Amino acid sequence: MQKLNDKWVLLGGEPTFWCPGCRQLHRFHVNKPSPDTGARWTWDGNIDAPTFSPSLLYPGKCHLFIWEGWIRFLGDCQHELADQIVGVPDLPDWVLEGE
Repeated sequence: MQKLNDKWVLLGGEPTFWCPGCRQLHRFHVNKPSPDTGARWTWDGNIDAPTFSPSLLYPGKCHLFIWEGWIRFLGDCQHELADQIVGVPDLPDWVLEGE
């Protein structure tokens, strides 16, 4: 794991952040397709206020966009942040301690 800043790490070479809705790490596969779905995302390369496309979907759990460092949770999220926009939070200490 490589720390990019307080909000982002590279996990398996892919940008990874803490989802405050699911309370777990979510990863964007930008370098190689996701082993689960084959999906691949684009990233503007900005580590301070990143934009990824298309949306990130964890079926039945979480669906979001990240645009200029903001998380836009879509209405089909199954947590309390559905239909809300929040900033990408800092990673929990335990994630960074595991570097």
